[in-house]
Amino acid sequence: MATEINDKCALKKLTVESLLGSFSFNHEERIKAEDQIKILETMDDFGLILTEITIEVSFPVDLRQLASVLLKQYIDCHWSSLSEEKFRPPEVSPDVKSLIRQNLPNGLQDENSKIRSSVAYAMSKIASYDWPNDWPDLFMLLMQALHSMNQNVIHGAMRVFSEFAGEVSDLQVPHIAPVILPEMLKIFSHPEIYGIRTSSRAASIFSTIMGLIGLMKEVNKGVDKHLLMPYLPQFLEVCSHQLTVPEGETSDCGLKMEVLKALEVVVKNFPRTISHFISSILPPVWQTFTQSVDIYIKTTVNCVDLSEDPVDEDGEILSFENLVFSIFEFISALVEKPKFKETVEQYLEDILFYTMVYMQITDEQINLWSNDPNQFVEDEDEETFSYSVRISAQYLLLSLSENFKSAIKKLCNAVARLKRKSDELRAQNNMGWWKYNEVCLISLGYVQPSVEEKLESGEIPPDFRNFLFEMLSSSLSSQGTPFLLGQSFWCASRYVAILDDNGLHQTIQATVRALQDDQCPVLRVFAVKSLFGFCEFLQKNERHGVIIDKLESIMSGLISLATHYSDSVLAITLETLVIVIKVNEDFTSRIVESGNLLPLINALFIKYGTDHHLSPIIEEFINELVSIPLC
Repeated sequence: MATEINDKCALKKLTVESLLGSFSFNHEERIKAEDQIKILETMDDFGLILTEITIEVSFPVDLRQLASVLLKQYIDCHWSSLSEEKFRPPEVSPDVKSLIRQNLPNGLQDENSKIRSSVAYAMSKIASYDWPNDWPDLFMLLMQALHSMNQNVIHGAMRVFSEFAGEVSDLQVPHIAPVILPEMLKIFSHPEIYGIRTSSRAASIFSTIMGLIGLMKEVNKGVDKHLLMPYLPQFLEVCSHQLTVPEGETSDCGLKMEVLKALEVVVKNFPRTISHFISSILPPVWQTFTQSVDIYIKTTVNCVDLSEDPVDEDGEILSFENLVFSIFEFISALVEKPKFKETVEQYLEDILFYTMVYMQITDEQINLWSNDPNQFVEDEDEETFSYSVRISAQYLLLSLSENFKSAIKKLCNAVARLKRKSDELRAQNNMGWWKYNEVCLISLGYVQPSVEEKLESGEIPPDFRNFLFEMLSSSLSSQGTPFLLGQSFWCASRYVAILDDNGLHQTIQATVRALQDDQCPVLRVFAVKSLFGFCEFLQKNERHGVIIDKLESIMSGLISLATHYSDSVLAITLETLVIVIKVNEDFTSRIVESGNLLPLINALFIKYGTDHHLSPIIEEFINELVSIPLC
């Protein structure tokens, strides 16, 4: 026995020395320590020693944090051979597992939130394998922690539940739901006792388990009746109430975000149940949707209110934008369920109006895009992988337009309201007036086919055409920013089929002017995007003459851009060049003969021939040139 204790003490000492050595600035010492840790990892007591170091407050915090991180990795790789993806032998012995399970919960009360979080992750991972068979008293320990009223202990226990909820299997749900759900409902209902962050986490955990039950009921009919339904009605009542609570000591954007996420889960999985509560839920949701827009404009769009966002227990910022995302996702979930489409349609014009308000360019985006045109192209692409409130609002706008027959007419009404708002702000010398106009233009551009169809059928009154032309004309002649001017080019290129000759001539002339070298990068990018639309339509239209006499300037501007830019700007420039060379074969052959085009193509092919994004466009360009007989 004494020998075992001595061996363990020696192993613990060596582990501490190795952990400290991994902090060394000396490269050789650090590598030596890291290699030693890899050897120690094969020892059966290594996980137990890491546990002891993690929860022992006499050790330095940085050492304990490193031990906690290694413990997480160790459990992932060595706890169970059932973990096929990550498991590496040896597996921890049953005796050592028992000691780790016995000691680890002591770390939940640690003063350091990062250590509590690491301990919680380790416990939840172990629980996913060992509960309930090998760790039957786990939930009793966690419940005691929740009732302790010690904020550190409660936070630690909630982190275990949160992590475990993400790992739980459908076989474990029937065991945990009756234990977790009523407790989470209690905590969620009382932020004045448990605090906003803990109540938020309770809502998230309830929502996660609820989502799992929603999946289970697809194959196990009726499972939700005894696992969820005893608690769901009260949960929905609390959700409705929480949305009405003003921001303060018991509510903030983070809590409301979790409420909306939970409601989205209910709509998707239990539409019949929530339909009985929808009349009490929707008013506070709409109130949150409409009242939050003023906060969003001040804090994010125009940055006139620099109030700090709340943070969670781990110091992560709870951005107000995430609340907006949650509102959009909830509305989208309602739209997808036939049961709620009629309800949404009652509010449709207002939803469209406020969605467009949320779509405004932020000051941060203006600064970013003005300095990085490639990022501007990527973020504003219709198939972008970027994510922002502006992009999310665009997706919602398109979804609403596609799902409701009345959407386009109501969108046009909402655009007219936005334009009036813009005019009012401009009269007040508000510097943000143009952002409302820009949103009108991009929104109308996105739904252009439907607008033209409704104009043709008479569902939209003819005077809306004049309204659109006046808005385009005023935006073209205004002294607003490049973003407003550029968006007017792009919107006009979408409605080129219904522009009158004078409007078409003026817009193309302004667009070509914006393409030239002395213009700012953002405006040049807008010009490239717009000329693609103009040329694509006019190449086969009887009014193509308006573009032909501008081809020289267009080609000059595009070649200059292709010479000086790369990545995304180069990609859209080449895509537009492909369209431009199709407009008039005589002009294209003259450009080729002049020697201005082929050297560029050769240089681009040599430089980007293996680029997976650019090479297909370059090859398409070459093929189009080859297909022109005169070339």
